[in-house]
Amino acid sequence: MSTPTSPDAELSGWKEIAGYLGVSIRTAQAFEQQHALPIHRMPGTKGRVWTTADELAEWKRASNVSMAHRAGDELDTRAAGDDTGGSHPPSGGAVGLQQAAGYPASRIGRRSLLRYGVVAGGALGLAGMGSGLARLRFKENAPVAGLRVEGSTVIAVARDGGELWRHTFEDGLADSYPTTELSGPPDCLIADVDGDGRDEVLFRRAAATCSNCRRLACFDAFGKVMWEFVPGKTVTDDIGRDFTRPYYVLQFRAVHGRPPALPRVVVNSVHYLSFPTQVAVLDGRTGRLLSEYWHRGHLKQIAVADLDGDGEPEILLAGVNDAVDRKQATLVVFDHRNVRGASCNTKGEPHFQGMSRGTEKKIVFFPRTPASADQEFNLAGSLGVRSERILVTVSEGTNESAPPVAYEFDYSLHVTNTLLTAELVHRYRELQQAGKLPKAPLDLLAIEKALGNAVEVISGKG
Repeated sequence: MSTPTSPDAELSGWKEIAGYLGVSIRTAQAFEQQHALPIHRMPGTKGRVWTTADELAEWKRASNVSMAHRAGDELDTRAAGDDTGGSHPPSGGAVGLQQAAGYPASRIGRRSLLRYGVVAGGALGLAGMGSGLARLRFKENAPVAGLRVEGSTVIAVARDGGELWRHTFEDGLADSYPTTELSGPPDCLIADVDGDGRDEVLFRRAAATCSNCRRLACFDAFGKVMWEFVPGKTVTDDIGRDFTRPYYVLQFRAVHGRPPALPRVVVNSVHYLSFPTQVAVLDGRTGRLLSEYWHRGHLKQIAVADLDGDGEPEILLAGVNDAVDRKQATLVVFDHRNVRGASCNTKGEPHFQGMSRGTEKKIVFFPRTPASADQEFNLAGSLGVRSERILVTVSEGTNESAPPVAYEFDYSLHVTNTLLTAELVHRYRELQQAGKLPKAPLDLLAIEKALGNAVEVISGKG
């Protein structure tokens, strides 16, 4: 396709996006996962992807994606499909924010780094073919595109559905996986987590004997289990209550800092019955716990982005601080190299005994609306990062289905937009009819401005 000349020209589907960048479709998909390429998606499992020439031009100016990465990825000569389903969402304004806020910015892309395979043949045949056989293997073996679960067995599949490898867990798997292929969160992540240039596969698994004991398994490119991470430990809160295993892995992301540092894996896990959340940073090669942070309340959402442009990404976690002196939706931000300690009360005292104050760079608390006045707390139900913006939807109740407010921040965590969703406006009117709010016409702009002004951003120790 021809390169658009209009800055706001819309690029629809991976084919047009890759053509604008001058790379293959697989490379463009890898840029989304590994280098925050600004991509928007319509809802649904096959929703259309789109972006604008202006966003890509800005990304290209700011990006430090190496030409070596691009050239290496172009070695994959197999065709890749294009997203063609759905129609384009509107961009900009309140409607654009409302749609975008409902869909996290990043989906797990599939890096097209090729795998070495095992080719049958006798010693004489191998000796005769020499290096030519290695090249043949390099071309024929496909990267993992997703996982399929059958009973106690995990099967890695290529884009065409062909089987690459399988692994059977001796302790079984809980019967809780979807029948469709797992290709992204919350159960699967395909990424280079040990810096060897090949993709590993992270799999959130539950043993058949304990569906609440979800742990994280890491497979190498050939299907061998490299490591398993069992989350949690016994912790004691500030009033003497003990919380013991099991804990439940919720989400996980690969974090790539500046070379020569090796990738890390960040994992958030919650207690199976109560509020503690463990945020663990793991060595991607071994699964060894490098550092951890403990939080009062569930932090269910993770995003990774370089907010300050120093080449070292920040880790963003969103959820709720349900301590008695807060009861508020919250967002915490860490330098990925410094994730330690525990959340604190308003006096600066850690919520867990024997722990120091947390190393959060920033802590954001969101105001509550009249819609959550009769609820224990509100909570951040979704978190997305795209195009120098952070989108957080705050559900005005104790679960993600409650009517939400959408907040947009810049990378400095200044509120740039606030939106009352249609569901929340409807809830306001129900409260008016019930006599719990004045029956005067709702000034939505004034309400949104007041909520944005009430967002509290605290600088932490990090």
